[in-house]
Amino acid sequence: MILVFYEIKKVLCKKVFIIILALCFALNIGIFCYMQKSGDYSQFVFSDFSSVAEEYTDVTLDEAEAMIENENKAYEILGVMEEASYAESTEQMDELLNILSEYKESLPSAYESAENMFNGTDYDENRESYIFELSSQVDYINSYPTFIKEMKNRADEQSAVSIFSNRDDFSYKNLYKTAEDYEHLSEVRLSLGNDIPVTAASDYTITDCFLIAVVLLACVYLFNQERELGLYNLVRSQKHGRLAAIAAKLAALFIVTAVIAVIFTASNYAVSSYLYGTTDFGRTIQSISDFRNCTLNISVGGFCLLTVLWKALSMIAVSSIFALLFIAFSNPSVMYIAGIGLTAVEYILKNLISSDTAFSYFKYINLFYMLDGKSFWGSYLNLSIFSNPVTVCIVDIIVFSAALAACVTATLLLFTFKAQNKQVFFASKFFERLRCKTTGTKGSVSIIGGEAYKYFILNKTAVIFAAVLAFAVFSSLAQQHYPYEVKFDVAYKEYMEFFEGEITPEKEEYLSKEQEYFDKLNARLAEIAEDSSLSENAKNVAENTISSILETKGEAFSRIYEQYERLLELKDSSIDAKFIDENLYPDFVFNSSEEWSRLALSILLLITTIPFLITVDYKGEMINLIRSTKKRKAEIDFLQVFFRSLFTVCYIHINLRAVSDKLYKYILNRQPGHTDCMYGYISGHRR
Repeated sequence: MILVFYEIKKVLCKKVFIIILALCFALNIGIFCYMQKSGDYSQFVFSDFSSVAEEYTDVTLDEAEAMIENENKAYEILGVMEEASYAESTEQMDELLNILSEYKESLPSAYESAENMFNGTDYDENRESYIFELSSQVDYINSYPTFIKEMKNRADEQSAVSIFSNRDDFSYKNLYKTAEDYEHLSEVRLSLGNDIPVTAASDYTITDCFLIAVVLLACVYLFNQERELGLYNLVRSQKHGRLAAIAAKLAALFIVTAVIAVIFTASNYAVSSYLYGTTDFGRTIQSISDFRNCTLNISVGGFCLLTVLWKALSMIAVSSIFALLFIAFSNPSVMYIAGIGLTAVEYILKNLISSDTAFSYFKYINLFYMLDGKSFWGSYLNLSIFSNPVTVCIVDIIVFSAALAACVTATLLLFTFKAQNKQVFFASKFFERLRCKTTGTKGSVSIIGGEAYKYFILNKTAVIFAAVLAFAVFSSLAQQHYPYEVKFDVAYKEYMEFFEGEITPEKEEYLSKEQEYFDKLNARLAEIAEDSSLSENAKNVAENTISSILETKGEAFSRIYEQYERLLELKDSSIDAKFIDENLYPDFVFNSSEEWSRLALSILLLITTIPFLITVDYKGEMINLIRSTKKRKAEIDFLQVFFRSLFTVCYIHINLRAVSDKLYKYILNRQPGHTDCMYGYISGHRR
C-alpha cells in the first residue's frame, strides 16, 4: 500500500500536472457556463423557473394541469387585449371586444389574471416561457402511460407483418423483449419539476475530452518519465520488485483517474444546479422527457449518482488501455500515436456510423458511447447477438470488463518480462540521412530552428500536433448530418444539388420555368375550387395532389427563389454571391458546441505542449550553457529564455492555425450542397 501512496504522490507533486488539472477544471466549468448562456435554455439561466415549478409540485397532476391551462388561457386573453388596443378600425375593435366578453363569461379567473397583467400590476415577462415549459411537461407525463401500455399491443401488431413474423428472427424477439423490459414501469408515477439542470449537465460531453487529456498526462508521469530517466533498470533489478511496482502504478492510476472523474462530473451537476436552480431529486428519472426511454426504475438523484460513478468506472477502463499502450511501446512517438489515434478512431466511429447499419456494433461498443452516461443509461437499445436481442448496456459492461481485465493482465506481464528501455523511432536514422543530403548540413545556428527542433523532435510534440489535427478534422466531419427538419427539406436538397455555386443563365432559365410551373399549379388549384362540374371527391383528390406538391417542392422552390433575389441584391453591390445550402452550412460553421469543442482541444494542446519547450533547457542542463553568455544575470537569462520560447510557440501555433483553417475550408467546400463562397448569403448573415 505504501508503494501506491508514493506513486500517487509522484503524480500529484508534479507542478505541471496540478496546473494542467486546474486549467482543465476551470475550462470545463467555464465552457459549460458559456454554452448555457448561449444555448437553448439561456432564458432559464439565473431565472425563477425553479420556484415557479415548485408551485406545481405540491399539488396533484390534475390540479397542476388545470392551473397551467388557466394560466395559458390568461396569456391567450392577454394577447387579445393587446391586439384590441392596436385595432385599426371600429369593426375590428367590436369583434375583439365580443371575444373578450365571451372569455370573461366562460373563464372569469383567467380573464381576471389577464386583466391584471394587461394593467401591469401582475405581469412577469418570463413567466409565460416557464408556463410553456411546464405545459410541455404535462403533455409528456400524460402521454407516458399510453406509451408504456401500448408497447405490448404495438409488438402484437408489428409481429403480424410478414417481415416481423419469423419467431426465430432478431426483429421478432426484439419487439417482445422491448415490451417486457418496459413492463415494470407501468406503475411509475411521473411528476412535474425543474428538468433543465439534469438535462443540461447530461448533454455536456466536453468533460470527456478534458478527462482523457488528464489521464494521458498521468500516464506520462507514471510510466514514461522513469523510462526517460533510465530508472526502470533499477526497478527491474529484482524479480518481485517488477510486479509490485507495476501493480502500485496501476492502482495509483486508477485511484487518481476515479477521483478526478468524480470531481469533474459532479461539478457539472453542481454548476448546472447553480445556474438553473435546484430540482426534486426524488422524482423518477422518467419524469424528464429526455429520459423517456430509460428502463431503470430509479430516481433523478439516483440516476445522477449512477452517472457520476459510471464515469469513474469508465475512465478506469480508458486508463487501463492507455497504461497498456505506454508499457507495450517503448518509443514515445509510437506511444502517443497509438494513444491519441485510438481515441480519435473511437470518437469518429461513434459519430460517423449510423445506427441502422451492419457496423453499428462499433458505434455502441465504443469508449465514447460508454462515457456518455445519458446515452448509456438513459436510452434503450438492443443488439443482435446470435439473433438474440441483448441490451447494449449489458454488452458494453461485459466487453469493457473483459477489456479491463485483459489490459491489466497484459500490462503486468509486459512490465515484468519486457525490457522498458527507451527506443528511438525506427525510421529516425533514415530521416536524418535524408535531411543531411537535402540541406547539406548537420546542424543549424538559427534560434528559431533550434527551438523548433527541441519543440517538435526532442519532445515529440510533432506527433501530438499531427494526431490532434487529424482528430479535429475527422471529428468535425463525423458530426455533420443533413438536418431533415421539415418535409420539404428533401426537395430543397435536390434543388440545391443543381443550383449550388454561381448564378448562371442556365440556372436563371430553370428558375423561370419552375416559377411558371408553380404559378400554373396555383391557378389550377383556384380553378378546381370554382369548378362546379367536379364532384366533391374529385375536387378533394385533385386539391390534395396539388397541395402536396406545393407543400414539398413548392415550398423548397420558394426558399430557393428567395435566396436568388437576395443574391441579385448582393450582385448589384458588386459582391460575387453564390447559391449555398442554407440547411447544412449553418450547422457546419455556426455550431456553438463544435466551436467550443475545437477551442477546448486547442487549449489542451497548448497547455500540454508549451511546458516541453520552456523546461527542456533545464531538463538537459543546457541552461548552464545559455547562462554562460555575457548577459549572465539570472533575471535577464530567464527573460531571454522565456520570451524566446514564447515567440517560438506563438510562431508555430499561428502557422498551424493557418494550416488547420485551410484544411477546414477545403473540407467544408467538399461537403454536399456547399460551394466555395466567402460571400454566400445565408439567414441574414454575410460571410
